[in-house]
Amino acid sequence: MSGETSVLKRVGAVLNGFSDRRPQLTLADLATLLEASEATAYRYAAELCDIGLLARRAGHFLPGPKIIELDYLIQSYDPVLRAGTSAMAAIAERTGCHVLLCAVYGQGLVNVHHAVGRQPLALTFLRGRTMPLFRGSQARVALAFTPTRKLRRLWATHRDDPDLARLGADWLALRRTLQAVRKAGHYISRGELDPGITGIAAPLLGEDATLLGCLVLAYAADQPPTGDEAALAATVMAEARAISDRLGLQRAGPPQADG
Repeated sequence: MSGETSVLKRVGAVLNGFSDRRPQLTLADLATLLEASEATAYRYAAELCDIGLLARRAGHFLPGPKIIELDYLIQSYDPVLRAGTSAMAAIAERTGCHVLLCAVYGQGLVNVHHAVGRQPLALTFLRGRTMPLFRGSQARVALAFTPTRKLRRLWATHRDDPDLARLGADWLALRRTLQAVRKAGHYISRGELDPGITGIAAPLLGEDATLLGCLVLAYAADQPPTGDEAALAATVMAEARAISDRLGLQRAGPPQADG
């Protein structure tokens, strides 16, 4: 079992090695990520290429076609997306805002769907791009609904991160900040991710109030949509609850016919 765990961790290290700053990896990069010799790294790379998780191009390695297959399955069958995409299009049409669905996994945040609003908007963190953990409306809501034990580990690990420090000078201050967000049920960010852009996020909750992600409205501060912020916040909270409710119905399955 320990060998299997080691293999999974090594594969994860390779996939997590890709980023905007490093979209391709050399064999030397792989050896560093795997903490192994180049010969061992080459064997791993060859096997990952065989199953489509990596592709080799001009002496470099990049994410492979299997990733695209998996993305298709996510977009087609992920329960959260199936519960939310049509609603997001309707919200974008009704409010004029851009509507984003942000998924939470481990210590990661990523937007997985984007319903485009009426006006063009220069958003940096579009679908698929890893987001900051401690900055922006998605991050603030995700932190507010993170279990205390996990939140404390995050704080201990990242306490020197300036984005986290801005949320609270110490653990108690951080807790107070996030408790206020949790009580409000939403958070409004102003230019935290992109200059001049306002984001309003509310949580998507699964069974036992487990955080699944966030629903976000985004718009240019100098071209606000019709209605005040309080009305928009109420909209995003209500729609997030409705998506969560639809998820509950999907889990429950169709009603059973009487005897």
